[in-house]
Amino acid sequence: MISDSLWLQELLAAINAAGAAHISFNPVTKANMDKALQQACAESGVQLPGEVVTGIADSASGDLRNGLQTLQLASVGLPLEGKGTKTSKGKARALSMLAMCVCTLYKR
Repeated sequence: MISDSLWLQELLAAINAAGAAHISFNPVTKANMDKALQQACAESGVQLPGEVVTGIADSASGDLRNGLQTLQLASVGLPLEGKGTKTSKGKARALSMLAMCVCTLYKR
């Protein structure tokens, strides 16, 4: 254990010496998480009940990436709204749009 701790301290010292910056993020509030996940569903045509999306937002514990990944996983195999979603190509396109919404929300 002591050697692991020493190794970690040396690693962190080397990373800091190389000029790496330490970045930390504040957790996203449940209300903002729920809003972002609802928007991702709307923009991608994914139909999930509101209580499911709210449950995903609650379980993500402020981690937007986790919430969006869980939303994406929950949407696999679901019927999708919108033009061209009845075929497997359309479903793949709609899921790709969900992934793009995820990326867009990360940039905000």
